[in-house]
Amino acid sequence: MLLVLLGPPGAGKGTQAELICKDHNFFHFSTGNILRDEINNETAVGKKIKEIINQGKLVSDKIIIKIVDNIITKELSTNKGVLLDGFPRNLSQALALNLLLKKKNHSIT
Repeated sequence: MLLVLLGPPGAGKGTQAELICKDHNFFHFSTGNILRDEINNETAVGKKIKEIINQGKLVSDKIIIKIVDNIITKELSTNKGVLLDGFPRNLSQALALNLLLKKKNHSIT
């Protein structure tokens, strides 16, 4: 199962996501948390993300989609579902997510 919560900052997406994920054994995908984890774990992509953020820039959709691809592949095999919290954030990300899911024979529930 793949769920998406959308809304403006402060709308309660994170709070609701935590409750849903806990009750249904879903992986909680929060873009901010995932990016921080990559940085803290000093992965190759995490180092790149840190450099981008330190320059005051936004992490590209290409990097975000690659991370989403990895997370979906990994977590759908070990959890009952994945809940995307605040992702996609723009039309480009939504279109890329749709294409990614089609390639994996998945869809948003």
